[in-house]
Amino acid sequence: MVEHSAVNRRVAGSSPARGAKSQKPFQYNLLSKMYYTYIIFSPNHSEIYIGQTSKLKERISEHNEGKSSSTKRYIPWELVHYEQFKTRAEAMGREKELKSHKGRDFIRMQLLNGRVRQLPD
Repeated sequence: MVEHSAVNRRVAGSSPARGAKSQKPFQYNLLSKMYYTYIIFSPNHSEIYIGQTSKLKERISEHNEGKSSSTKRYIPWELVHYEQFKTRAEAMGREKELKSHKGRDFIRMQLLNGRVRQLPD
């Protein structure tokens, strides 16, 4: 058991200056970082790529700039679908579903009908 002393110890930053207003403690907003599962399509090669990221705009740019070795052969890429998640685990789970045979059939039948999604702001 630890005993606490009421003695005022002079430690820099241990207590606010007299008359200072109390600030609320820092709280991390769990919704501040979102994760995305996305589908891009190369119309020139009829290729589909499925991935997940927390920075959707940057990741799509990387694909189109040839910075991803697995997709640079098929440039240009168009974003055809994305889904937003609160956790990376959820995004990765959805990515796995979409990469299944059933998921790829869904993509070809439902998503690749000429629609291209716009990037979020």
